[in-house]
Amino acid sequence: MFRPLLVALTALLLASSLALAKIYSSPALAFLQSQPADPATLAELDRIATQLAERIKPSGKKKIRVIVVDFLGPDGKNLLFRIWLADQFAAALTRSSPQMEVLDRAALQSALSLRKLAPDSSYSSLTIEKLGKHFKSKIIIEGSFGLLAETLPLKVHAYSLFDGLSLKATSSGPLSVTGQMKALLAEPLAIDVPRAGVPSQPTPGITLPSCLACPGPRYTWEARDAKLTGFVLLEITITPEGRPRDILLLRRLGKGLDEAAIDAVRTWVFKPATDPDSNPVAVRVPVEVNFRFLQ
Repeated sequence: MFRPLLVALTALLLASSLALAKIYSSPALAFLQSQPADPATLAELDRIATQLAERIKPSGKKKIRVIVVDFLGPDGKNLLFRIWLADQFAAALTRSSPQMEVLDRAALQSALSLRKLAPDSSYSSLTIEKLGKHFKSKIIIEGSFGLLAETLPLKVHAYSLFDGLSLKATSSGPLSVTGQMKALLAEPLAIDVPRAGVPSQPTPGITLPSCLACPGPRYTWEARDAKLTGFVLLEITITPEGRPRDILLLRRLGKGLDEAAIDAVRTWVFKPATDPDSNPVAVRVPVEVNFRFLQ
């Protein structure tokens, strides 16, 4: 009775690995990777990278090996751009300090293809830990970004594998959305976001949104085995229609719970925030998704 399920899972894994190989070997990605960032973008990336390097570099002249994984974008879109942006940040991190031994991103992509990992799975805590062990790296760096009309808010996190997958340092800053970025993204930027940006809570005159239908997240078997308790911190935009968009991961918990939190929040429905005239408006808010192990 299990054979049809096994066949289906085998086909799904094969399709995922073929899709990944196709993406990493595609002419479109090769073209993007051949495009250096504009000077203004390079300067902004250098500032964020230098700030992060100062927080993670070891004392003395000892080098530290780091891996920069593909960045996360809103709603899992813009995969090629996410790879390109991670490439640019890896280069900026290399320039930031002679102590930063940044793994060649092409080697990382090859490892992902060989391990038959689909693009979206490359962000799971378990996969990150495996990559760290494979390349003998103790620091894993990932980034997440949102898309506004004129800016791309970027947040970069460094995780240490010395004591599990714990957060070691964070750096963030806005990137100006250049003509080059718009061309690379090749799709409209956040058409439901006002050009002036989305206000963050608390903002005078704007009410707080409230949850109408917010089902709890699933608790993974991996987390259950580890008896893991804690919370995942996200930052989301709640649209005037009361739906979540542009989800950014701010604090990891691991063991598959980060992905579970994002999957749950994507289904939530809110009573939207309103302006002084009682009109529904988009707002940017932090969301804490709690997980508690129950015997």
